[in-house]
Amino acid sequence: MLSIERVAASLRRATANGSRAKNHMSDHSKLQGSTGDADVGGVVTARSGTAREVLSLSAPMVMAFISFSMMGVVDTIIMGRVGTVEQGAVSFGSFLAWVLAVVFTATLTVVNTFVAQDFGAGLTHRLRVHVNTAFAVIPVFALAVWATIPALPWLIGAMGSDAEVSPHVLTYVRIRLIGVPFIFIVFTMTSYLRGQGDMWTPMVATIAANVVNAAAAIVLVFGWGVIPPLGVRGAAIGTLIGGLTESLIYFAVYFGARHHRLYQTRLIEAPTRTQLYRFAAVGLPIGFAWGFENLAWLLFCVYASTQDPFALAANMIVFQIIQFSFLPAAAVSIVGTTLVGQYLGARRKDLARRSARITVLVGVGYMAAVGLIFGLARHPLMSAFNPDLRVADIGVRLVVIAALFQPFDALGLMVAGVLRGAGDTRYPMIVMAISGAFVFMPGIWLFGEKMGMGVVGAWIAALVHVITYAGFQFARYRRGVWLTMGPTEPEVR
Repeated sequence: MLSIERVAASLRRATANGSRAKNHMSDHSKLQGSTGDADVGGVVTARSGTAREVLSLSAPMVMAFISFSMMGVVDTIIMGRVGTVEQGAVSFGSFLAWVLAVVFTATLTVVNTFVAQDFGAGLTHRLRVHVNTAFAVIPVFALAVWATIPALPWLIGAMGSDAEVSPHVLTYVRIRLIGVPFIFIVFTMTSYLRGQGDMWTPMVATIAANVVNAAAAIVLVFGWGVIPPLGVRGAAIGTLIGGLTESLIYFAVYFGARHHRLYQTRLIEAPTRTQLYRFAAVGLPIGFAWGFENLAWLLFCVYASTQDPFALAANMIVFQIIQFSFLPAAAVSIVGTTLVGQYLGARRKDLARRSARITVLVGVGYMAAVGLIFGLARHPLMSAFNPDLRVADIGVRLVVIAALFQPFDALGLMVAGVLRGAGDTRYPMIVMAISGAFVFMPGIWLFGEKMGMGVVGAWIAALVHVITYAGFQFARYRRGVWLTMGPTEPEVR
């Protein structure tokens, strides 16, 4: 536990500002910048409400997200040595396992909102309450996911999985779902730490877990010594071992002496009805919003899979291209959640508004620049991934649409992060559901089938959906209702 915290603290010190202002309310700075003990107090520092604050908090998260993505790349490379069928099964199975758990996983990220607000308000004795509430619902969430296991053969078949691939997908997903509590624990703990502004500890824990996952996968997939080669089963077990490792790291940090001294984390209490209700009322809309979004894109991918091989290849290439532009933006969005929550908790609406504005500007500016690069470099990009002219002809058109997609996707993502920090989660859920059901899905049929544009039409539908969602989100942001929100939970006994 202490080694993880010391590594994270060393990294924080390496990037910390050496000349802190005297009026810091420096307990929060001490928590972020050293391993020394301190009573946690306010969150206002010399960097509050600045671009430097947003960027410094985003940097470790970007590295953590890249590490997480590289885990998928490593798994793909490993399974590619086993066989094409197995490689495709692991890729599809990983996505399916995520979709089945996403509503519950996203719901648990509300811990970030609650912890940030209470941390900003100096109500540090309440931080453990939000984690205890998450611990109370995790078994219920896990049972709900496990209830889908008997239906997996039907579900995999309904999604059009190839007969040769299906058995491997089923094996992989069944094992992955056994470990779903580890995913829930990881998302709870990362949200708890990020709510305090600690982005480095999750980064170190993620990298450590990914190294363990890669080593375990290599051994289990190919076999070593007395361990027989397990193929797809080994890849799934390796992921479970990685998730268990990360969960144990977070438990060691959370229940360790330092966090217990600061936040009484070893006091495990059953949540009250009020706490459970608030957790569900604010958290479930986050879960359903993520669920609606993933369902829409799943149906998008199902439609794309019905196209000819060249269109399908172009579609997958563009997805891979935009994935890496999305990760830094997702990090900035989460930072926006943390900062808005903390400053609203501290009753500093001015800093909350300023941090929100900077978050939006940084996120949109970054993805707009990426979109411009995509548009200008569309031909070299496609050639680098696939030299086939038939794939490139479709791909360059998709890249142009994806380039236009970037700033609007960023706007919706950034504003969602800001609103989530204030606890305003129901409105984004409603907008996502309506736009997905009445803009995205009908748009795929209209542009793709009715107008005969195929996968290009499906991407146009996605662009219209993203613009619609971003527009309504921005209107909510401009109204400023979120600035009136903040900690409302009754005091802990």
